[in-house]
Amino acid sequence: MLDMVFNFLEEYLDEETYTYVTDLKKISLRYLKGKFIFDLLAWLPLNLMIELFDGRKRLFRVLKMLRLPRLAQLLNVERVKKLVNEHY
Repeated sequence: MLDMVFNFLEEYLDEETYTYVTDLKKISLRYLKGKFIFDLLAWLPLNLMIELFDGRKRLFRVLKMLRLPRLAQLLNVERVKKLVNEHY
């Protein structure tokens, strides 16, 4: 939960002007439009999700798959590919 708070406050580099955006309103809107829903779903306990969607297994699977982009971001896929190639 604490990382969600930090994401609301973390400045980012604007891709068009290459300047750091420090306006809290712009930062929070960008986060809400982007990764907020994924972070929120990852923060919710799985037991609660199972109870809420009991009998709707397909929907539960979709909700679990929403975590995959966050996992891929954390894993740094290129680094893992490089390690695998070096090992084999």
